[in-house]
Amino acid sequence: MFAELLLFRIINDNYFLLLATSSSQITSSYSNNLQSDSPKFARPYRPGDTNYFYQAILLTINKAATYSFSSNSSISIFGCLYSSGFDPSNSMTNLLGCSDNIGSDTQYLFSHFLDTATSFTLVITTSYSMTIGSYTIQVVGPDSIQMTTVPPPPPSKFSIRKASFFL
Repeated sequence: MFAELLLFRIINDNYFLLLATSSSQITSSYSNNLQSDSPKFARPYRPGDTNYFYQAILLTINKAATYSFSSNSSISIFGCLYSSGFDPSNSMTNLLGCSDNIGSDTQYLFSHFLDTATSFTLVITTSYSMTIGSYTIQVVGPDSIQMTTVPPPPPSKFSIRKASFFL
């Protein structure tokens, strides 16, 4: 089998590889959109800017293998892969890597080995803050992957208690 490897980003000693093979592959698709009421977070590598809309997608893997991820959209999509959960209040925690503008001009493209014993979350956001629009994600691999929207965490509630002191 012919395979071509292209290194595109190293994060925390994890290597993401672009992998092209000639074997039979299955494509799984997921479509949604980022809207003005979508949750926002500080995207990785932009810690001070909390104005990036995002969508978290839980990946259910049935067969351990290398899968290739790509996006298709009229907006510039930025994709991040997390293991063992995604915390929007700390976008660097559990981060395996991100891709931006590698596929076509404004889309992402990466491959990663996914095993069935680990929980993986794909987070879709944009290259520029406050950007909205629709997108489609395609995952190509030896088996289909189920992609399920993860509901955003509830807004934090602050409780102020009135204290009374008697002397």
